[in-house]
Amino acid sequence: MGNCSCIYLDIGEFPEISLVRTIFAARPHECGECGKVIKKEEMFEMVNMRFEGDWSTHKTCNDCLCLRNEFFCDGWWYGSIHENLVDHINDTIRGGRAISSKCLDRLTSKARAWVCERMEEAMKEVLNE
Repeated sequence: MGNCSCIYLDIGEFPEISLVRTIFAARPHECGECGKVIKKEEMFEMVNMRFEGDWSTHKTCNDCLCLRNEFFCDGWWYGSIHENLVDHINDTIRGGRAISSKCLDRLTSKARAWVCERMEEAMKEVLNE
């Protein structure tokens, strides 16, 4: 999937070790991005990584994974893609630009609805300024 509206972040150093798996949930989990419950038998991404000697696990639902893959071009911070994406949408709208409908077409229906809601909020703010 190609990126159509890139968010570039200075993510600093990379983990020493990382294991990325896309798996089906054997039991419910919580998405580390949106907090949604990932239901049993739902597919999600699980990443185990070691950074500066400490291990961590990050679980991402398909909707958030779709947002991350579409908008983040060179890296992201786990747990903050929504915040960074809202900032990007606000900056894009304030700058008189738009996010391509082709970009939105590649999102899941829930992810697309979330982005469209944020775009509407940003447009209302611009109009009220």
